[in-house]
Amino acid sequence: MHFIGIDLAWKMSDSPSSGVPRSACVALGQAGHICSAALVYTDEEILSFITQFAKEELLVRGWRWLLGAFPSFVARFAKEGLLVGIDATLRIPTQQPRRRKVERILARLGMPAFTPNPAWLKRIFGGIRGEVLVEKLRQLGILYQVRVNKEKPCRVVSEVYPTATLKVLYWEHSQGWTGELLEEDEFWKKFRKISIPPYKRRCTVEAKAGNLKSNLALMEKIPGPRLRIRDILSCFSGAENWPQNSEEIGAHLGHIRLNQLGDLLDATLAAYTVWRYWHLGEVKSCIVGTGEDGFVLLPCDSNLKRRIELVNDPTFAVNRY
Repeated sequence: MHFIGIDLAWKMSDSPSSGVPRSACVALGQAGHICSAALVYTDEEILSFITQFAKEELLVRGWRWLLGAFPSFVARFAKEGLLVGIDATLRIPTQQPRRRKVERILARLGMPAFTPNPAWLKRIFGGIRGEVLVEKLRQLGILYQVRVNKEKPCRVVSEVYPTATLKVLYWEHSQGWTGELLEEDEFWKKFRKISIPPYKRRCTVEAKAGNLKSNLALMEKIPGPRLRIRDILSCFSGAENWPQNSEEIGAHLGHIRLNQLGDLLDATLAAYTVWRYWHLGEVKSCIVGTGEDGFVLLPCDSNLKRRIELVNDPTFAVNRY
């Protein structure tokens, strides 16, 4: 089983001619260790990154003759599963309201998200890239769906929200990772005070570097997976002006390199979100929204899960597996 996170650029026509890769991919293995990371331009590069793990799974089983087949054939008949988490809007209703149900729920949880506007996305970025990528993944046998069946090998793609994942992780870290159930008012008072050191918004290069290091350090403290910074950096050891370890992350890297590290952090958080969903199920995750209207897979503890139930009313929908 592999768990892949993708921080997807919005621009449809992203290509090497644009100069700087704007999408990041990170893959985790069954135990939660970082297998691979890449900065890419096109959807085809993303698909190639994903299908390489289907090839590796077949190689382990001795089906070497399949390695030369088309990627779609390899992905369809791999015996092991793939869970893909994408940080992008993957479904927008035809009759788009001001906000999808999922954005309305997240706003009431204190985790506001971007409200997709189809006309604006098509005018500014050339289309809704998340929806296009989901269709390409469907052709490879990787399906957009709300639930997974752990009894069978599955290949599923879900929408994730790394910023919300990071806030949940800061919350859990502040509570010692215990998940102790608090009184509703006490929880909400504490949760609202949780803030994420900004690493992608406009800020000075010094602030961006320091905040990025803080967020990457938190990632290494998560119980269970082995999300080590050096495993991400090692994938780019030959790149120019690229840090070799966390100590070398600083303002001297400049905004472009620091933004790329931020993209890789988001991709890692996306991969962790689907890894956690698979291993810990509804105890530590929930699905906010609906498959028809768009949903987001969100890590949560018992306190946040109860809060989701409280903000739920007839105009909202929360599906749990």
